[in-house]
Amino acid sequence: MHRSQPSRSWPRAALVAGGLLLPMWASALDIDYRDGFDGTALDPNWWTSEVWGDSTLAVTGGRLVLTQGSSLRDGASGVGLAIKPLVVGDFTATLDYTLLTWTHANEERLVLNAFNTPADQLGLLRTSAPQYDPVVGRPPGHEEGEVYLTAFTGQGILGTPTDDRSGTLRLQRIGDSVTGSFRAGLGWQVIGTYAVAGESLVGRRIGLGLFALPTQITAGTQVALDNFTLTTAVPEPQSWALWLAGAALLGARARRSAPRAG
Repeated sequence: MHRSQPSRSWPRAALVAGGLLLPMWASALDIDYRDGFDGTALDPNWWTSEVWGDSTLAVTGGRLVLTQGSSLRDGASGVGLAIKPLVVGDFTATLDYTLLTWTHANEERLVLNAFNTPADQLGLLRTSAPQYDPVVGRPPGHEEGEVYLTAFTGQGILGTPTDDRSGTLRLQRIGDSVTGSFRAGLGWQVIGTYAVAGESLVGRRIGLGLFALPTQITAGTQVALDNFTLTTAVPEPQSWALWLAGAALLGARARRSAPRAG
């Protein structure tokens, strides 16, 4: 498992600048991180997690196992994880999954997403929710509700019926376009694409999890996750130039505001 550690010595000016320089500095992290969940716990240098209600997560048998509980906390139920580095610019995130305990129409959502704020998330889901499964084009014998979805900010939800019990999710940003795809067998199948000017400059964290709506919990639903990968592109020269220009501006302002001796 290869891990390239992110820089932890962020300049003070970048932290002070907040929303402007912090994303630019984050984009300078050339990340090639892969986690096969082979240990006994999540790596705290890379992951942060949160559990709602009595849901659980466990690193066991070379996989990350998420189990849906029956209770709520703060109006939510499930478990979520996020990678700590903030990503700006191009990235590719992939995740293998296996549905271990997965009943029909359970209303659960297995998610791979890139989020900025709770209201600004670009998500790729494998779910069992009948309301998202179009009758038209459903494969013969397919159970209503088994679908892959993309839930992009500013777009509707696009459904792809499936009977797959395992596969790979992929979320990819190239320039200002984010594409959600899945692979079950040979070849990637695109579900949907979100494109808007300036998207490449939005700082996002890559997350994954198992969630249920507060009124639609199926306790005991369980999935196993494996082979998480996150790669980002080496920053373009103009990105470095913008960051350096901003840092120089902050330095000049600091010098002008510093008290003069004598």
